[in-house]
Amino acid sequence: MGSVSTPHDDRSRLAQAYGIASLGLTVAIGMVAPGLLGYWLDTKLGTKAVFTILGFGLGMTLGITQLLRLARPKDKP
Repeated sequence: MGSVSTPHDDRSRLAQAYGIASLGLTVAIGMVAPGLLGYWLDTKLGTKAVFTILGFGLGMTLGITQLLRLARPKDKP
């Protein structure tokens, strides 16, 4: 059996924390932005939450896909 090792990161703990926070914020914005765009479109077209629901559904799908991609183990160079 092979051992699991994490890649060495020479950055400070604060820089590592900022990196993780920026990834989380990117995923969160990617999940919410399509829903807000859908809401804006609903107000412009006079529809009743059709595009809002579609936007948040799309945002949730894209966000989960992005989270799964981030969680996937990286290939060794």
